[in-house]
Amino acid sequence: SSPIQAIVLLNDPQMLEASRVLAESLLNQSDSPEMMIESLLRKAASRPPTELERNELVHLYRDLQRDFQAAPTEAKTVATAGEKEPQPGLDPVDVAAMTTVVSTVLNLDASIYKR
Repeated sequence: SSPIQAIVLLNDPQMLEASRVLAESLLNQSDSPEMMIESLLRKAASRPPTELERNELVHLYRDLQRDFQAAPTEAKTVATAGEKEPQPGLDPVDVAAMTTVVSTVLNLDASIYKR
């Protein structure tokens, strides 16, 4: 994919909403970041994550949780992105962090190009 394509996808409101809805689904399935990453890669890339991918994405998720914890307004903005109503009962910090991880994965070549 080109850098322009990645920028367009990252800034697309529909892509952000799709990422949020998938993030909510993952958060409803498990409390384990490792299990959420496993499920995410299977859905987005039709394969399990490598050990490196799993470790990096779990680390990213935890870093984002800390970042969004320190910026609750930004967390709420991401956690409510789009027209679909947010699922009640989910922590906006967790939703925002997982939304960002999902968006990252959906912008990987493995997700964009189904081989």
